[in-house]
Amino acid sequence: INAGENVCFFNSVIQVFYSLPSFRAHIFATVSENNVVMKIRQLFREMETSPIVHTYPIVTALSIPYYHDKEQIDALEVVSFLIENCFERDYSVFKMNEVTSTMCRNCNKESIVTYDVPLISLDVAHVEIQRISALLDKRFDHHGYARPDYRCEIEDKTDANGIRQGCGMTGFCDVSNDLIIGSDYMIIQLKIFSEDDFGRRTKIFPKLIIDEEVHRYELLDLQAIIWHQGLSFQQGHYTAHVRVEGTWYNTDDITIKKSDPFMCNSDSDRVPYIVVYRKRNSSNRLVDIPFGNVSRDLSSTFNVNDSNSACIGSVGSNLINNGTPKKRTFDDNFDVQNSLKAMK
Repeated sequence: INAGENVCFFNSVIQVFYSLPSFRAHIFATVSENNVVMKIRQLFREMETSPIVHTYPIVTALSIPYYHDKEQIDALEVVSFLIENCFERDYSVFKMNEVTSTMCRNCNKESIVTYDVPLISLDVAHVEIQRISALLDKRFDHHGYARPDYRCEIEDKTDANGIRQGCGMTGFCDVSNDLIIGSDYMIIQLKIFSEDDFGRRTKIFPKLIIDEEVHRYELLDLQAIIWHQGLSFQQGHYTAHVRVEGTWYNTDDITIKKSDPFMCNSDSDRVPYIVVYRKRNSSNRLVDIPFGNVSRDLSSTFNVNDSNSACIGSVGSNLINNGTPKKRTFDDNFDVQNSLKAMK
């Protein structure tokens, strides 16, 4: 059924977030009672108990920025909105640290800046074949790069050894970046939308290999993908792949079905937009979460047939804002995805 409500952007994100045990446990266990947490908790309970879930009323009640009734928005806006509003003090379930180290070659003074971030953005190219793992290595380069405009400032105070750090030299430093994953998940936005100097926005169709595992100090396995299908930034349709107890499912409007491994190439207008990896050493089974007066093993809710009803959504005409962050707590470099239930 297509009711013309254009909520595929929301349904795809919710299917992904609901497949993440730690996030679902947080929603049921948190003492926060803000509107977003309560609405998502209500939605998750409906997804546990009802064969069909109507998400449009939830979407309209959440007051998502940039959302206008029955008009599609960027799925990353929903991801950012949920993360910002479901965690009061930090990003806990999605917490990562971006660390930038600047080392002076002349005096070896090192300056370190750390940002807590819930997701990262990676540039993709039009032509060459790329891998997620290679894009991560390019963004977070331990070897560093020269920064000719950096000046090694002389500190006003001496350190514990009575030495005043810094030499005042300019152009003699190396900068390196690193990513520390402090929680179970790594969320990646692939920057498939670009904007030229005249404000014209286009979509990139990369030749991309989606690694089923990546290594960032430890192994992480692919958990979910949110896809954007369409030829331009102005229109399109969102779907998702989620992994449940080792089995992949594709959620696409009115169907949920088991899915074989997927591919991405420049011959298709379906492009991965948001990718989620999960630490291999995290729990493989869904956790028991207090629900009312009963503690349920939520893995029992994953009885999905090869083909079931799923998210209702349609092609939207108002895909806006490529994910620019709203708060400084998000990385300055951002450009701004368990039972699978039918959503309409």
